[in-house]
Amino acid sequence: MKLLKGLDKHPGGHGYGVLANALTTAEYGAFSYGFGYLQNAYPGKARIMGVPADLAVGVAAKAASIASTLFGIAGASRPHLDVLGNAGIGAYFHTLGSGHGFKKSGRVRAILPASAAAKLAAAVPESTIFGVAARAPQGDLLTADDLSRLASR
Repeated sequence: MKLLKGLDKHPGGHGYGVLANALTTAEYGAFSYGFGYLQNAYPGKARIMGVPADLAVGVAAKAASIASTLFGIAGASRPHLDVLGNAGIGAYFHTLGSGHGFKKSGRVRAILPASAAAKLAAAVPESTIFGVAARAPQGDLLTADDLSRLASR
């Protein structure tokens, strides 16, 4: 078919066409999902040498992609490294922005089992936090100010 001819032809990457774009989008989504899962499954622990894992992996992959372009190495892997780098850096800044936006809203997060949510809503119509949450870095589940407010209650 003339319409599909050359959809994934590109000398240095996934391509120009619809199939290539879909692959890049799926890859970005999968990497972003993985970073989000990692951050929330292991809050405050998903770190590499003290740096949030999504940012560390994202910067390293982006640097490898740039090095691949400059030095002509890992040519077939370059577009994948580029997408991984963009996803990691994007996931980090999304988390950071989400934390800052939530802080600006003046709300406080409560982490509780799903089974307790209905009981809490019925018992306390205005948001109140019960229990203790693990310390989380800025941008993750709770900000430093959130933790300070919780400790003073």
